[in-house]
Amino acid sequence: YVFTLISQNRAQILPLVFDALRANAEEHWNGTVQGLSQNVLKFFQDNYKMLYEDVAKSADEASQRKAQDRMSRAARWDELAAQLGVHSPLAQEVLPPGPPGVSMGPGVA
Repeated sequence: YVFTLISQNRAQILPLVFDALRANAEEHWNGTVQGLSQNVLKFFQDNYKMLYEDVAKSADEASQRKAQDRMSRAARWDELAAQLGVHSPLAQEVLPPGPPGVSMGPGVA
């Protein structure tokens, strides 16, 4: 019954679970989960090739956009930190603030 529901609604379900399936298939610590994820992806790839390729392409594009956004944010933080004369919080571990009135270094409150 569940398999029939999934098959009937595959165009809506695969985009929702694709990233998790791919991540599990590539790097899950449990071999059984990894194998099952690989089997599900292979099933979709073999039986619904066009759908699989479309979803994989969309997922890859979304991943690239996220990486670009992350790099843009990091560059902007570096820019702001340089303007303030402090180290970028992305370049070093962020330390908790010290006691009031105690300087943590140049440019750091």
